[in-house]
Amino acid sequence: QILLDLSNILNLKEIPTSLVLPSSRFSLNTILSQESNLDREKELIHLNSPFLAKDTLLDIFSSKLESSSNSFSHRITFAQKSFIESWNNTLFISGFNIRSITLGLPHVFDLLSSSFTSIPIILVDIEETNSTVLVSNCEFNVKSYKLPFGTSLYNKFNSNTDLIHFFSRLHSSIELILSQDQSSIVENVFVMGQGLDNLCFDQKNLPTPFKLVSELHLFNYSCDSTNIRMHRTVHPSINSKLLTASILASS
Repeated sequence: QILLDLSNILNLKEIPTSLVLPSSRFSLNTILSQESNLDREKELIHLNSPFLAKDTLLDIFSSKLESSSNSFSHRITFAQKSFIESWNNTLFISGFNIRSITLGLPHVFDLLSSSFTSIPIILVDIEETNSTVLVSNCEFNVKSYKLPFGTSLYNKFNSNTDLIHFFSRLHSSIELILSQDQSSIVENVFVMGQGLDNLCFDQKNLPTPFKLVSELHLFNYSCDSTNIRMHRTVHPSINSKLLTASILASS
């Protein structure tokens, strides 16, 4: 009903719509193969899925490795089929002109990887109740990890201590992930997400090694703040939403 009211008020039914879902509802992994195209029914693929085989949807992005003449990397995005279909049916019933159902994390990651050549590249999508860490520790290997905490436990970072505690916990979790591959923590960890947008703190003073993706100016976009006053009374910032929407609109 909320979607119906929204589409009627803003006259959105004829406008192509992309629904950006939380990164925590997806899982990403990479398979190295000599095949340029992978069979979606291949057992190796479904062994990497966190969902049951019959309840798994796949999106495969394949690319040739620069370091090898006969090898290909296949970045696979896994989603729960029943979850995606429920959203697809909801949008269809609401009369939206559906363009895509996607997540913003890999699109932002691709933009980062084209601008930063150092390995590993670490991108964190911080939500209110959990966080998703995307790590690329070599040319082909991209993998996501889920952390069972977000910013809700830390309220609005009313004190600098709360801010330090949250990012210290996040830093320790990333170190544990990297230790599995005997890698050390990198100089930069890029962060984004609605969990950060909903908080009141000085976003330019994050503790080392964290950097806000929205502060990197990787993509040019503008925002007329006079048109979003109502939104700003609910959320202190919409930087991550604007960045993701701009990148998706350009792709």
